[in-house]
Amino acid sequence: MNLLIVEQLWGVSQPYNAIVLPAEGGRQMYRINCRNDSYTLRFYANDQQLKRVRCEHRMLRSLADSPLSIAVPRPVESVSGESIIWIAEHRRYAVLMKRPPGVQPCLNDTAAQYQSGRGLAELNLLLAALRLSISGERNPGFYELGRFYPGVTDVQSFSYGLPIRRQQQERVVALLAEAMERIASRSYRDLPRQWIHGGCTNGSLLIGTAGRITGLMNFEYCCYDVRGMDLAIALGGGSPARWEQGDGWGGIEAFAGGYLDLLALEAEEVKQLPFLIRLHRLAMLIDGYGRYVEGLYSQASVRRLVDQTLAADGWLRAHGDELIRRLLAMMD
Repeated sequence: MNLLIVEQLWGVSQPYNAIVLPAEGGRQMYRINCRNDSYTLRFYANDQQLKRVRCEHRMLRSLADSPLSIAVPRPVESVSGESIIWIAEHRRYAVLMKRPPGVQPCLNDTAAQYQSGRGLAELNLLLAALRLSISGERNPGFYELGRFYPGVTDVQSFSYGLPIRRQQQERVVALLAEAMERIASRSYRDLPRQWIHGGCTNGSLLIGTAGRITGLMNFEYCCYDVRGMDLAIALGGGSPARWEQGDGWGGIEAFAGGYLDLLALEAEEVKQLPFLIRLHRLAMLIDGYGRYVEGLYSQASVRRLVDQTLAADGWLRAHGDELIRRLLAMMD
């Protein structure tokens, strides 16, 4: 990584190292550390991915002057005044974001997970009042499966193009059919809707030395969707899911407890959480398949997404009712 481009293109002074961050799907990422600040540098393989970046920047700019106690990334404009630039040397588009302070919370630390839940709830309360137009360019909601990735419009049969066993393909088809039926149901259509973060797994949260959440990152999938989707993603959208990490039920209850103490969801929203977790997994599988078709995802990456989707479905069929019961008990 040539640190000179950070100084030359964005005017950032004294960058001293670059740490490669895990990334795939046509996106490369680096953490750029400077004397006083830290940044995330992202490279994108094609302009199709830039729609999400533009939507992310629009939301982050709307949040810049908000009363949110948690910091969010700040898009950095280049010396020529652009927030997305083409770098011929890398043959990719590049985006530089100033990182909020803090480190990733420990999944085994229930106090940190409680504060993480409160942090997401605070953001959701603020986003509920956000006055962003839902017309024009925007990210699709997770329920808009036929629009979720450009070019993947045949939701019912795309799974037959996945490099997986026939039995797995049929399970994905069945999950998609079930999801489409639920999306059309009145119980789903009547759920409260608002702007959401769209990707708040543990890796998107930052915590400070005082044990409070200091930052929230990764707004690329921000969208207008059902309010409960952010909590669903936080509980079951990670790789692996939260029930497979840390303290299992203890971590789930700590995070959900922090969230629900600040933002009381309706009982029906809690009852829909297992479905919302499945829906998010299916949407991200469509996203991964689209990148696979474009040559941005490997076969191994897509197979891993399928395995995670089916494993989450299996856990939810075994424990979804228990998840609902525990969360409803917190609200009594």
